[in-house]
Amino acid sequence: MQIARDELISRDVPVPSLVETPVADTTPAQSRGRVICLTRFSTPTEAHILCARLAAEGIATVAGDANLLQANWLWTQAIGGVRVLIHEVDLVRAREILQTFQRGDFALAEDEPA
Repeated sequence: MQIARDELISRDVPVPSLVETPVADTTPAQSRGRVICLTRFSTPTEAHILCARLAAEGIATVAGDANLLQANWLWTQAIGGVRVLIHEVDLVRAREILQTFQRGDFALAEDEPA
């Protein structure tokens, strides 16, 4: 935690006293409604990156068929890619995050370290 704090200070970013991290909804899946496909990707890596972003925003998500296509990448076209699955009740917020993701708003600048 101290390393992150030092990094923020070195970049002249105000350091908040308390950072609240969104927590994925822990309501049982049965009461959250249907599971639907938000989008598809041709690689598991892309799907996992979006899933991580959605989880950081508090949206429960799964990269469907990611393990299958990681092991059998030639099947990608036949399977239809890796599905990013969410609960239907999260669709509006998830689409907003997906649009932000596709615009590249989360991308690092060329000179910005990862």
